[in-house]
Amino acid sequence: MLPCSLRVLSTEGDHPWRQYLQPASYYQYEGQISPDGKWAAYASEESGRPEVYVQSFPEPGQKRQISTNGGELPLWRHDGHELFYGSLDGKLMAVAVREGKAFESDSPTELFRVNAKSMEGFPYAASADGQKFLVNTRTEQPGGPSLIVVQNWAANLGH
Repeated sequence: MLPCSLRVLSTEGDHPWRQYLQPASYYQYEGQISPDGKWAAYASEESGRPEVYVQSFPEPGQKRQISTNGGELPLWRHDGHELFYGSLDGKLMAVAVREGKAFESDSPTELFRVNAKSMEGFPYAASADGQKFLVNTRTEQPGGPSLIVVQNWAANLGH
């Protein structure tokens, strides 16, 4: 399998694709552009394990490692003042971000534990204020997985 790197797709011009990060011998993936468009968060295995980095955008330049003990799945809060990511040991982490010409952030803090098995794909979403999360989790049901179907759910909304 060839290592992957991040590319930018523009909806304008004759050459919509361009390389953002130069191809390397390690994986660079899960790119997320900050709400103000000045930074890109992504996961990379350049240290030998997955870590989360932030780098200037649209042109790469200033780069900073955000995760301290492995991480993937970066996600910006709606206002760009916080960056979330999943740690390798199954925790959802938050990093406060300050506005400025240079990227400034605090140390990561643990928000809560999630089932480490469920940290595949992109298993969570944050509310605009970063106070609520929707997290895909796996549950262990006796007799295997089950499916619950709720019918006529709109009638219970009180409209």
